[in-house]
Amino acid sequence: MLLSNLGLKRSYRSSNDNMVKDFYNPVLSVAIKYKRAVGYFTISSLINASQGLSNLIENGGRVEIIASPKLSEDDINTINLGYKMKSDVVLDAMIREFNNIESENVKEKLNYIATLIADERLDIKIALMEDYGAYHEKFGIVEDAMNNKIMFTGSMNETSNGQYTNFESFVVFKSWDEEGNEYVKEYEESFNDLWENRTNRLNVQPFPEALRNKLLEYKKTTYIKESELEKNNFLDNELEDKPEFPQVPDWFKPREYQLEAIDNWANNNFNGLLSMATGTGKTLTGLYGVTKLWERLHKMVIVIVCPYQHLVEQWVEDVKQFNLSPIICYSKYTNWREKLYRKVKLFNYGTINNFTIVTTNSTFSMPEMQEFLTNIDGNILLVVDEAHNAGTSSMKRCLDDKFKYRLGLSATPRRFRDEENTEFIFDYFGGEVFSFDLERAINEGFLTKYYYYPHIVRLTDMEQEEYNQLSLKIAQNIKEINGKVILNDIAKNLLIKRSRLVAGASNKLVALRKIMGQYTNKNYILVYCGATKTTDEYDGSEERQIRKVCQILWNEFGIKNTKFTSEETPDERQEIIDMFSDGKDLQAIVAIKCLDEGVNIPAIQHAFILASSTDPKEFIQRRGRVLRLYKDKEYAYIHDFITIPNNDEYVGNSLVETELKRVYEFSSLSENIIQNEEIIDELLDTFKIEKEKITDARDKYNIGGLSDEE
Repeated sequence: MLLSNLGLKRSYRSSNDNMVKDFYNPVLSVAIKYKRAVGYFTISSLINASQGLSNLIENGGRVEIIASPKLSEDDINTINLGYKMKSDVVLDAMIREFNNIESENVKEKLNYIATLIADERLDIKIALMEDYGAYHEKFGIVEDAMNNKIMFTGSMNETSNGQYTNFESFVVFKSWDEEGNEYVKEYEESFNDLWENRTNRLNVQPFPEALRNKLLEYKKTTYIKESELEKNNFLDNELEDKPEFPQVPDWFKPREYQLEAIDNWANNNFNGLLSMATGTGKTLTGLYGVTKLWERLHKMVIVIVCPYQHLVEQWVEDVKQFNLSPIICYSKYTNWREKLYRKVKLFNYGTINNFTIVTTNSTFSMPEMQEFLTNIDGNILLVVDEAHNAGTSSMKRCLDDKFKYRLGLSATPRRFRDEENTEFIFDYFGGEVFSFDLERAINEGFLTKYYYYPHIVRLTDMEQEEYNQLSLKIAQNIKEINGKVILNDIAKNLLIKRSRLVAGASNKLVALRKIMGQYTNKNYILVYCGATKTTDEYDGSEERQIRKVCQILWNEFGIKNTKFTSEETPDERQEIIDMFSDGKDLQAIVAIKCLDEGVNIPAIQHAFILASSTDPKEFIQRRGRVLRLYKDKEYAYIHDFITIPNNDEYVGNSLVETELKRVYEFSSLSENIIQNEEIIDELLDTFKIEKEKITDARDKYNIGGLSDEE
């Protein structure tokens, strides 16, 4: 929004206009510069325009004000009689406004002003007459991001009375009007002369340091827009919080393994990682653990951290079932800072004995969130969902001793090719105290049994040539230091490019077409694509793989489908899930990555994996999505497209080895393991690869198989 879009009138009068609502707030909300020369100035006038100023903060704007303080009759007599220096009387008069401020609402608004001052975006200078006259000029200049400017001048002072009580009027000149632009230029030069103290009969002084310090006393770590304060009735509604505490809902009966998991966690001083396969109820297990710790402490703060916003929303629904009303903290909920500020105060004062935060990794890592958490005087339980993400640099900085109690949840707590940060995660959370792997979940009936079908796809000659060139360049940009492989940025980018080449291998579309003819009348189909382009061998066209797959399913097979990506809104995604699960109007979902963590669509029965990374965490999660229990779902069916070189001469090829690690893992728990072993053995023999090289993913990355005890 720009000044020129506000529909500003030529003049404003108190008989028809609300000076703050109709002019000040909308104008300042789009401003990046606000210059004001005014006869009488009071802090209360800035408070009245605080909504506009808070938006100006968001815009990165700057405010410059030249004003003469409003002096009382006693002030003037004090000056005339020589009892005090004029500058001292001015300072006393301006500080006087801060006496007896009790309203939390006013204090919050002063926070806006203090934030501007601290960030050096608000500067005020005091205009004093060299004689005993009064500086009574009144004009302002506002500029937006596109250099549109307005100048307004009239009777209104920068006081609360001037803005609300008195009958005032002023006129507005606009730079986008030819005549108005001349006035804008003239007054801008006048303001600059004032600011640099080049105006006859006036002495323009810097803002008194004592008053600046007084204002800064009101600064907080965060600020809240006035509109949000009013919307949430936070400061004006001091009703007591309803009593709440962590409590197991009547409908939840913990399974034996969930009891075992929390017992192990409790016996480890309520610290530890729970490694639980996708679909085994780790969220409810975690919340059950919250109730057990509450029974021990009876006073604590619960902080639940999730990698994505949709996971936050899912946790919130479950948290509410456990008798808690969480503060939801991420960008969508703009009032979370004020809510959290109040809860921390109430908790520290002993007014409440618990509260719960559910937030994203990103918001959790913000300095202001960490400051809130540091100010909590009491025990904090930190619950981290998808705890393998806790090994990132931004998260690691925040994981310190203020969290006495720690619970990490993940299907795959180990980080792929990152032993250093995996070790950090295990050390911080106190080790893995419970494991419930996929094999056990399937055998005990908590996940669906499945059939696995690997489809061998060869690179084309052109793709193979490009793959070889990329591999050569990657090798040239890799170093090994003390047994550790070091990749420079060039190598990393080349690896991504090579991965996308494999993911988008054009023969995958050929193979897909051969299979999909059997699925024209089936529902509950999921197709995983890569974030890449692909070439269609049928017509030679090149476009995004996901778009091409959608076209093939509908145009060639009449399969009703839709894409499911980060481009869809949360509401659109939920509508897609509902339609898909209904099994009538939508047969297939075509996705890239946004189904990898946390999205629950148990109706999926037939999965086609066109693209997969080498990270076991990704393919274990993808398999888990397909194996969730659902009505009338006896088995799940996974079709995996395996990319190999275009001929058998590439002995010991790393591409085949990488692909076979996934095939081996998926096959090991499938119902048709014998048939798949024949395919695996044939590829191992053809490309002269030792079987031990494809079995290490299971143990190294914690994705199934026998535990250490077994």
